[in-house]
Amino acid sequence: MESIDFAEKRGLPRGTITPQLQKAMTLYSISQQKSDRGAFTLMELLVVITIIMILAGMAFPGAKGVLDRARKAGAENQALQVRSSIAAYYTEYRRYPLASTGGGESAIRTNETLMDILLGADGNKYNPRGISFFAGKKAKGGKGGLVMSGSGGGKLVDPWGELFYVIMDTDYNNRVTAPFSKTNEAGNNEIPQNVIVWSTGPDGAESDDVKDNITTW
Repeated sequence: MESIDFAEKRGLPRGTITPQLQKAMTLYSISQQKSDRGAFTLMELLVVITIIMILAGMAFPGAKGVLDRARKAGAENQALQVRSSIAAYYTEYRRYPLASTGGGESAIRTNETLMDILLGADGNKYNPRGISFFAGKKAKGGKGGLVMSGSGGGKLVDPWGELFYVIMDTDYNNRVTAPFSKTNEAGNNEIPQNVIVWSTGPDGAESDDVKDNITTW
C-alpha cells in the first residue's frame, strides 16, 4: 500500500513501483535476514543507510521544486511592495523618488540611493518628512530582503541576492517601456503603468533567457 500511495504522489499510475523503490524494497528485504546474534550487523546498517539515501534522492527533486516556487513568489511580493511604496511616495510628494530625473526613463536599481529615500533615511533630502514608505523584511544571509545599513537605510535584494530593477514614468505619460518582452517576441514593449519592477530571477542574467524573470506587469 505504501508503494502505491508513493507512486500516486509522484503522478504515476496506481500500483506503479519505480526502479528506485524496487531497489529499496529489495535491500529492505535483505536487511530483514537477521544474524543469529539478534543484533544489527555492519552489512545491515549499510543497507539501511543505502535505503535512506535512495528515498532522500527520490524526494529531493520535489522539495527543490517547492523551494523554487517559494522564492519566485517571494520575489514577486517584494517587487510589488517596491511598486506600491513608490506609488505612495508619489502620492505624498507628487514626484518620483529619484535623486536625478535626467536621462529619461532609464532603469535604476534598488540600491541605497533609492531605498534610503523610500525608508526615510536619506537625511530628509528627497524625503523631507522622513516617512518610511517601504516596510519589507530584512534579508537572511544577504538574500531575500533588506540589507540594512547603519543609517537606517539599505538596499533591497531578491531571493537570489540580486538587486531589483525599477523604471518610473518620468515622462508623466502614464506608460513606461519595458526593456524586454516576457515572451521574447519583438514588438512594442510599452506598459500602461507608471512604475514597473522586476528581478532577473534564478539565473541572474539581464539579457539571456528572460522567461524566468519576475515582473510586476
